[in-house]
Amino acid sequence: MDASQVGRPQEMLTGLAGELAGVVSALLGSKATAVPGSGPLVAGWRVTCAISGTLAGSITLAMSEADATTLARRLLGMDENPPADAVVDALGEVVGQAVGGLGQQPVAGGARVRVDGPALQGAPLPTEPSTVFDIAMEDGASLRFACWITLETADAAESLHGSAASGQSATAASSAASRTAPAPTAPPIDNLDVILDIELPLTVRFGRTEMTLQALTQVSPGSVIDLDRSPDEPVEVLINERVIARGEVVVVAGNYGVRVTEVVSAADRIRSLGN
Repeated sequence: MDASQVGRPQEMLTGLAGELAGVVSALLGSKATAVPGSGPLVAGWRVTCAISGTLAGSITLAMSEADATTLARRLLGMDENPPADAVVDALGEVVGQAVGGLGQQPVAGGARVRVDGPALQGAPLPTEPSTVFDIAMEDGASLRFACWITLETADAAESLHGSAASGQSATAASSAASRTAPAPTAPPIDNLDVILDIELPLTVRFGRTEMTLQALTQVSPGSVIDLDRSPDEPVEVLINERVIARGEVVVVAGNYGVRVTEVVSAADRIRSLGN
């Protein structure tokens, strides 16, 4: 890591703590702030995130068994402790949103940050010292995280790639000097970042049915419309009238939400944007 990158892990950690506080605030409906932790953390759950692109490395976040359970219980609006798979989903959602926001911050330098696999219970943690911080909520509750960030720049790899490309370009240039160069063409666009901020209307469909015009004219307050759907069947999540996912209805901080259980392929999801 060169001198210009020495302070970046700490800056990324500060940014990540702020993103976690923002996600917790939004999902739990209680304003939260990130503050330095005042004691150790007895880890029970671990989430690992990968950093790629302009930077390379990883982020490891750990929570205690009690805090992870509390987070999942409040996120799902449950009175009793949720099962382990619900904790996995809750941690994946919260950390996934937080690192996604971190990737948009200038300190990330355009790097991509994503959750690398599901949360693991009782998994070993890095042996290096961690940074501990609390997400303190206005209702008095607090969630403690321990964080490890390992980071290196991609400059070396880019330099090697650039040297090889320069050698190839020189050889190609000498062999092409005696023939007319082809007309330049526009490079392909392979970066979706330019459209990722576009907002799309998302619809959750509980069911559908068909009615005759006569039946429609007879609908009045108190009428019951049969959607021909079992309560156990998953609801559909649509973008541009195309199904992109299916899931089950949950309650998040007193509001309805959908826990995704199935998604269509990435190609189909991108295709739905153009229709």
